[in-house]
Amino acid sequence: MAKMSSRFIKISGKRADEKILSFYMFIVWIIIALAIVGGVYIFYSARLDIRNIQSESLANNLIGCLTEDGFIKTKVLEENFDVFSECNLNKNIIEDKREFFLKVSFKDVDSGQEIRELIIAGEKDFEIQCGLRENAEVRDEYAVCASKEIYILYKTINPQSNKLENKKAIIDIFTGSNVLGGVF
Repeated sequence: MAKMSSRFIKISGKRADEKILSFYMFIVWIIIALAIVGGVYIFYSARLDIRNIQSESLANNLIGCLTEDGFIKTKVLEENFDVFSECNLNKNIIEDKREFFLKVSFKDVDSGQEIRELIIAGEKDFEIQCGLRENAEVRDEYAVCASKEIYILYKTINPQSNKLENKKAIIDIFTGSNVLGGVF
């Protein structure tokens, strides 16, 4: 007959029950659990600075919203153009929370004149903070900005021939963010 294994373990001539060894097993489990919890805590307690990403993303979104197929959208050049509704921007976040800034200018390349008034929204002090950030010691509480300049065409009516013609323009986009991100 085959020998049946018992629930006892022989240790140097003595018999020990599994209950004694299970105590050490629980200690190992507790150490593993504490290591996992500690690792997760360290990972998620790191501060994230996403200001550069946000300002670049806002500038890129504005470029996509204001232009189409190499031309400035015709709506953009109208007086009643609302950048918030047309570009799907939340006015409360940009204007009220004062954590973002955007400034867009449109200039004719040939004449250098503005073809539309400036679009400015958000915390206007960010423009100064970004200038300080570039010229002096970097301070963490200053906003981080992105500046993009694109050459593009726009359609206008020639007053002499009364025909639609394409002209060259420069769109200068300046955006800023002061959202540090958070601790998760």
